[in-house]
Amino acid sequence: MSARAKASEDPQGEILDALRREGPRTVDALRARLGLSKTATRGHLLRLERAGLVERAEAPPTAGRGRPPLMFRLTERGDARFPTRDGELLERLLRFLEREGESELVERFFEGIWRERRAGFARALGDRPAEVGARERQARLVELLERTGFMPAIERGGEEGRRLVVKACHCPLPAAVRATRVPCRLEARFVAEALGGRLVSTSIAETRREPCAFEVELEPPG
Repeated sequence: MSARAKASEDPQGEILDALRREGPRTVDALRARLGLSKTATRGHLLRLERAGLVERAEAPPTAGRGRPPLMFRLTERGDARFPTRDGELLERLLRFLEREGESELVERFFEGIWRERRAGFARALGDRPAEVGARERQARLVELLERTGFMPAIERGGEEGRRLVVKACHCPLPAAVRATRVPCRLEARFVAEALGGRLVSTSIAETRREPCAFEVELEPPG
């Protein structure tokens, strides 16, 4: 290899790859790998930092004087950009349990997860949930669905606007849903309970490019 490294065609991708393979690295180490100037390397790192993909790390103490060098490492979000087989293994595990007659165990597992979701929603409503209005409940539900990756959208319709269609525009559990529709059923029930209404219909998407939709009829006011 020549004394001067060839400039990378995808410097930010190579930075992420280096941090994943080698762990935290200094700006100088990454500069040498990329074949770029220190200023250019810092610029790419700052953009990755603003995107939430890398973060500053503590450098190990040095025997000499002076400040330790600045280091960067992957964040959890940056690490998530590297593919794993977790989803495939989860799907195989759930299908295996179904074949072995452990459907009830699968149901209990997901019911536990949705109990936690209901508890989180209850905390979001505060100490007096009965006094929380319909609009506020909808806002809190949207916030929770956003945090859990469902990318929600709510449409109002029906007579007097008492029917809501809650769309989940992104499925954060694709591997689990390929193996069992228990999460879909529990999510539909949770949405209706959170809105304080009755579940009218459920539409489960066949592909991730389509949204799932839960139609809920609200109780009349008063």
